[in-house]
Parts: sequence; C-alpha cells; structure tokens
Amino acid sequence: MKKVSILVSVILLTTICALQAQTSKGTFMLGLHNFSPNIPQANGLLAPTNALGLSFGTMKSEDGGDESEISYSTIGLNGSVHYFVIDNLSVGLNLNFLNQKLKDKTAGNDDDEYKVNLFMAGPELRYYIPVTAKSKIYVSGSGAVGSIKTPSFGQDDTETTKISRFGGGAGLAIFPSQNFSIDIGLGYGAFITKDNYTFGGATIETKDTNSGVTLDVGFSVFF
Repeated sequence: MKKVSILVSVILLTTICALQAQTSKGTFMLGLHNFSPNIPQANGLLAPTNALGLSFGTMKSEDGGDESEISYSTIGLNGSVHYFVIDNLSVGLNLNFLNQKLKDKTAGNDDDEYKVNLFMAGPELRYYIPVTAKSKIYVSGSGAVGSIKTPSFGQDDTETTKISRFGGGAGLAIFPSQNFSIDIGLGYGAFITKDNYTFGGATIETKDTNSGVTLDVGFSVFF
C-alpha cells in the first residue's frame, strides 16, 4: 500500500513539474484566439461580430413591394507570439485581423460586393497561475494600433480609418497534453477610431470610443 502511495505521489509530482515547465522562463508560446471588436456601423462594419469572432447570414427587407437581399460573412482572428521572461509571465506581440464581406444579391445588382478589412498589432502580457495538474488561470493585458479599410462609395479607391485598442482579460487554460492548451475566458476591449473629413473648407477630426466584453476562446502551443 505504501509503494502504491509513493508511486501515485511521484506521478502527480512529475505531472505538476511538467505543467510548470510549460510556462517556465525561456519557453515560447504561439496562440490563436477569436477576435471580436466592438466597433459601430459608422466605421464600415455591418455590426460587431458575435462572441466567437465568426458570423454568417442573410439580411432581407421589403419596402413598398421592392425586395432586397444581402448576404454577409465576418471572420475575426487574434494571433500571438510570446516568450516567458520569468516563470509564468510572458511578453509578446498580438496581431488582430478581421475581414467582412457583404454581397448584394438583389435582382439586377449583379452581386455587388463590399469588403471591410481591419488589421491591428501591438504588445501583450500574460501571467499564469497554476490551479491543478492540468489547468492554469491566466490574466492578460494588451494594446494595439492599426486601421480599417473600406471602399469609397462610387469610387475605385478605399478609405482608411485609424484605430487603436487597449484591454485585458482572464480565463482558464486547460492542458490535455504537455505542450498544448485550450483557452476559455472573457476579454474586455476599448476601441478608439479617428477619422478626418473636410466641411466648409475646414478639416474636422472625429473620434469614437466603444467598449465591451466578449468571450475569449482559442488555443496555445508551448515549446
């Protein structure tokens, strides 16, 4: 009985040490999570994406007997590269990408397509707190800057709007294997968009701030 207890203790200790090594100093981490920006329709997006950063659907409307149909798709991704400077604390770079397509399928409109692209990049910090032999709580903070590109109506060029973001989050990292985690949590983000336009010969700058909480889902690889 004593030998069994010793064996179980050794196995448990080995598992905990292996899990600790995954977030130890000198380790690299690659992550891929959803990206769900809270940005108003005025900045080109049909609407903020849902909690998973993915949305597909169709909008139909009828006005005085005239029917219109628009299909849309949105994909938002957040990729990151991290390095653990000390045990359980990593610093890295996060890349936010969002693509949205709207296609006018109304009869006679020849499937006109409207695209919006958003790209952001910036620093990120993440800290892990061991909970069990196969799970850790993580807390993070990040910021990013970038732009939203939308087509100019009636023209062939595109309009560019500057955008910045800051926020953070917390969640649970579940380790089904030694070098892989499934991450589930909540994230908060505040998005600031700036744009300029000319009115009456004067240049006017606009600034909008939008914030919200979204579901944070993804995975990470440690090596």
